[in-house]
Amino acid sequence: MKTENELTPKQWQLANAMSAISEECYAAGWLSGLEYTLWRFITYEESDARWGWSTIETARLDNLRTLALDIGGWIVWDDDLGEVFLTFDEWKQKHQMDNKFGDWPWRMIRGDQ
Repeated sequence: MKTENELTPKQWQLANAMSAISEECYAAGWLSGLEYTLWRFITYEESDARWGWSTIETARLDNLRTLALDIGGWIVWDDDLGEVFLTFDEWKQKHQMDNKFGDWPWRMIRGDQ
C-alpha cells in the first residue's frame, strides 16, 4: 500500500482520472464507493456507462483499465490517508472483505479469476 504522499506519477494519473469522473457524475471529488463502481465498470461494461448525471465514455473506461494494468493495481479512498494505491492482490483482498456488491463475483482485468 502506498499513501497519497507516496504515489508515483502514473498512480496519480489514475487517481485524478477516477476523481474527475466522480466530480462530473456527482459533483464529489471522491464519491463513497467510487473505486468499487469504477472497477465494476472497467471489468464488466463493454460500452458507455451511465452513472449519476453523466455517461462515462468507453474510451475513459479503457483509459482507467490501461492505467491500472500499467501500475499493477488500483486506487482506493482511505478516510485517514486519502487516495491510496493497492496492488491487485491487496485490492482483491480488500474488495472481498468489503463485499460492496453482495454476490457480485470478483473479476480481474488481467484475466485471472
